[in-house]
Amino acid sequence: MNALITVLSVGKPYDIAPESGVGEHTVGCTMSYVSTGDISASNYDEGTGTLGYAPVKEKMPVEFYEVAKAVGLPSVASVEFGMKASGGKNVLYIQKLDFVPSDKAAKATK
Repeated sequence: MNALITVLSVGKPYDIAPESGVGEHTVGCTMSYVSTGDISASNYDEGTGTLGYAPVKEKMPVEFYEVAKAVGLPSVASVEFGMKASGGKNVLYIQKLDFVPSDKAAKATK
């Protein structure tokens, strides 16, 4: 599934060592985004009653921090979602993300 999102923020990269040598060594950064290419448009979610856009968090590779820093945020991106099992449920995750140049983003939202 492909979509346009607006990347709102990217947190400082983290490097978490396993506790007492048990578990996984985790590195990455956290991205917050909303599922729209045009955040200026009004939104009402009839299912939840939410007005506006509720940000979603996604774990990203540590290298993504520098890419987002170079592009500047907030910014529109084209994403490809995948599906994976987590806690016995299927959840969407971002498989691929490409920032959309600002002139193309303006055309895409009109």
